[in-house]
Amino acid sequence: MIELHMGYSILTKSGCKWCTKVKELLPTAHYVQCDTLLGGDFFEEIDTLTGKEYRTFPMVFYNREFVGGYEEVKYKIDTELTFDAVYF
Repeated sequence: MIELHMGYSILTKSGCKWCTKVKELLPTAHYVQCDTLLGGDFFEEIDTLTGKEYRTFPMVFYNREFVGGYEEVKYKIDTELTFDAVYF
């Protein structure tokens, strides 16, 4: 079973350039390395977690709710974060 944390959780796999890019955007996120999880019931669990058939990496969740991949996270950061959300 895949464990999602509060805050950002990223399901990632080796060799994925978009996984690397999203980790750069969210360096404090919880990472779930999926290389050894692929196969079996993995995608059935993903369908349940995402609420749809999603087959690309990364898979990003915020507070256990599915956000999407790199493009969706980048858009969320660019449009939803305000100056008040930046910590110095």
